[in-house]
Amino acid sequence: MVQATAQDGGEFRPEIADVAVVIPAYNHSRFLAEAIESVLAQTLPVREIIVVDDASVDETSVIAARHERVRLVRQPLNRGLSESRNLGMRLAGARWLLFLDADDRLLPHAVAHSVACMGKNPDAGFVYGAHRRVDAELRPISGKLYHPLAAEPLCEFLQDNAVGMIATALFDRAKLIEVGGFDPALPRCEDYDLFLRLARRWPVACHDRLVAEYRIHGRNMSADAATMLQVALEVLERHRPPRAEREERRAYRQGRRQWASSYAHGAWRPRPGWPLRRLLSERLRMTMIAPGPSAFAAAAQFAKRVLPDRFVARLRPLLRHRLDIGSAESP
Repeated sequence: MVQATAQDGGEFRPEIADVAVVIPAYNHSRFLAEAIESVLAQTLPVREIIVVDDASVDETSVIAARHERVRLVRQPLNRGLSESRNLGMRLAGARWLLFLDADDRLLPHAVAHSVACMGKNPDAGFVYGAHRRVDAELRPISGKLYHPLAAEPLCEFLQDNAVGMIATALFDRAKLIEVGGFDPALPRCEDYDLFLRLARRWPVACHDRLVAEYRIHGRNMSADAATMLQVALEVLERHRPPRAEREERRAYRQGRRQWASSYAHGAWRPRPGWPLRRLLSERLRMTMIAPGPSAFAAAAQFAKRVLPDRFVARLRPLLRHRLDIGSAESP
């Protein structure tokens, strides 16, 4: 639903989008103002901005309260990201919902592009667009990241999280409530689980416009590659298709390989400031979570970078039955 006013020639111009932006925040006072201001700067204004302070001990609530258009809700106990989003979902009165993490931000045309896509796909459970990664100072560190959907959205999501960043998605609030919102039992990948549940019941649509920036600042949940992989595989297991669904089963198996490959190489990348013991612990845990060619290929690439050639030569026969170090996948 979009409020509109008449213009010359009888045309109508949207004025306010029937959208609520929910910003869960836990000790993110450093970035929260930029997140809120990115919503206030939208070319198509939204109906509601709800900040859910998840029992922060910093100045999160103080910063949120400085903005007159923000509805601030404080939780007395820290309940986690899913509960905070679900609270915002229940409190919102708008037809559509957009969830923005407090350390990220929207680009100025984000709401306009998302509402336009939803308008063309009114039966969709959600729509999504593209994003890019930026550093702590908002300097771009990636190009546009966008995964378009194929003919069958559910199979696409069984293979990977096509959305990539939740702030690029615009949800139909009624459908979101119908599937129960985010699962508080999941410490991570709660958005991936939600996308799978929605894609099983309703159409999904996408557009290739750049709408959000995902800030990488060293404290992101996704930095813990081993735990992210473990939870992603648990989520995928929840949605294991029945044997009769051959295409979905094929997509499910591809998804397990895709997640293992992606996070295996992530775990073996350098982590500035991490002590050697922690590095090796995380990397060994990753290999145990998802043993296989991807994990061993990532380990082999790491060995080639940091070990003398004579040690790599000794390791090669031990790994030959799993992979050839010389042809291992690139990180």
